[in-house]
Amino acid sequence: MGEPDLPARLAAYIRAQNLVLPGAEVVVGVSGGPDSTALLHALAELAPREDMGWKLHVAHLNHQLRGEHSDADAEFVRQAARRLALPCTIGKAAFHNAGGPSAAPGLEETARLRRYEFLERVCLQCDADVLAVGHHADDNAETILHHIARGTGLRGLRGMMPMRPLGPGSRVRLVRPMLGCRRTEIMDFLDRRRIAYRVDASNQSLTHTRNRIRHEVLPLLGESINPQATEALLRLGEQARWAEDFVHEVASRSLEAATVRRTEEELILARHALAERPRIIQFEVIRQAVAGFGLGERSVGFVHLASVSDLLAGARRSATVELPGGMRVRRDADHLTFTATTPEDDGPPLPELPVAIPGATVIPGTAWVIETQVAPTSPDTAHVPWPTGPGQERLDFDRLTLPLVVRGARAGDRFVPLGAPGHKKVADFFVDQKIPPQQRRRTPILCDRSGPLWVIPYRIDERVKVTDRTTRLLMVAARS
Repeated sequence: MGEPDLPARLAAYIRAQNLVLPGAEVVVGVSGGPDSTALLHALAELAPREDMGWKLHVAHLNHQLRGEHSDADAEFVRQAARRLALPCTIGKAAFHNAGGPSAAPGLEETARLRRYEFLERVCLQCDADVLAVGHHADDNAETILHHIARGTGLRGLRGMMPMRPLGPGSRVRLVRPMLGCRRTEIMDFLDRRRIAYRVDASNQSLTHTRNRIRHEVLPLLGESINPQATEALLRLGEQARWAEDFVHEVASRSLEAATVRRTEEELILARHALAERPRIIQFEVIRQAVAGFGLGERSVGFVHLASVSDLLAGARRSATVELPGGMRVRRDADHLTFTATTPEDDGPPLPELPVAIPGATVIPGTAWVIETQVAPTSPDTAHVPWPTGPGQERLDFDRLTLPLVVRGARAGDRFVPLGAPGHKKVADFFVDQKIPPQQRRRTPILCDRSGPLWVIPYRIDERVKVTDRTTRLLMVAARS
C-alpha cells in the first residue's frame, strides 16, 4: 500500500492537532502559488465529508507589486474558487515601490502584515474563526535556520506553530494544516491531480534571505554535513517548543505574583521576587511585561532584555534603562517600574473634524485623507465598485448616527472590535495591536454620535458591519 495522498495526510494532521472543528467556517488564504493552491484543493476535497462539514471561503490580496503578473495571480485565484464553487474575496493593497519587491528594505515584511490584516478582516466579515495558510515542513525548517543565523531565543527556535491566534486578542486562529507535509509531497499531489498553479519568479531571486536559505544554504548543509538536515531542524524546533511552553507558563505566573500595580502607562514589579528567579525566567517576564505595552519581541532584543535583567541584581540603589519604542525601565530599592513614555515632540492629539459624505476630508498636520461614498448594496457586496484591502472599509450606512467626525483617542473611548465578544477600551485595543505609545495620540478614529466606528486602519465596530440586511453602504477609505 502506498503513502496516503495529501488530503488524507491533512485530515490526519488536522485531527491530531485539533486545528479545525467540524462545521467550522474557514477562510483559506490563497496566493495562487503551489503551496496555497494545493491547500485549497485538499481542503475543498475534505470539506464535504460528514466528519468535516467545513464552509470554505477563498481570500487573496493583490499587492500590486508585480504589475500585470499580480493581476493575473488575482484572476487565477478567482477562477480557481469559481471552479470549486467557493465564495471568494479579492483585495488590493497599494505599495509605492516602482523598483519591485526587492527595492525597498522591509517591503516584504510590510506586505506580510498587510496581507494578514486583510485576511483577518475577511474572516471577521465571514464570521470565520479559522484562517488556513499553506506553510509546510520545509518552510518551517527554513524559518528555524533563518532565526538561528539572525540570532534568536527559544521562541525563534520553535519555528512556526500549527495553530496560534492571528493577533493579540483576536478570535481568529491561524492554522497551518500542511506543516507536517514536505514540499515534495505537495508538488507530487499537484502533478498527479494535474492542478495548475502560478509561479512567482521573485521566489527564485537570491536577493531575499529566505530564498538564499532555500536554494543555497539548506542544500549545501544536506550535501556537505547531514543529508537529514531539514529533519534535524524540525526536531530541534519541536523540542524548543516544549521548552518555550514551559518557560512561558512559569514566567506568566512569576509576572502575576510580582505585580504590585498596573495602569495603562505603568507597571510596577516587586524587584526581589524577580531577582531570585533564574535568568531565563527573568528574560521571559521582562518580555511579557514589555509586550503588555504594545512593544513586540521584534522591537526588544536580547541586549535590551539583558540590560533590564541586570537591573535586578545591580549593586546600585537606582538605575534606568531606555528601551525602543518609548519604554523606560527604572529600578529602585524594592521595585522595577516599566513606564510608557511619550516623546515631547509627539504633538497634540488629533483635533475633531467633520467628515464629508460623500467627499474627501484632509486631517491637518498629518498625511491622512478620509474619502467617503454612499452606495446601494448588490446581491454580492464584494462586487460593489470600491477597492477592498487595508485602509478601506464598508459600513452599514443605516446603522450610523450622523454626523461623522474623525478625531484622536479620548480617555474612556470604548467600542466592540469586529468579531470581539464585547466592549474593549480603545486604549487596550492599542496595546493588543502593538501600536507604540508615541503613535497612539495621532491614530485617527472615525466616530458617529454613538462613539468610535473605526480605529483607522485597524478595526471597525461590530455594530456597523455589513450584513445580509444591509441596504446602503458607506464606503470609507483612509489614505496616508
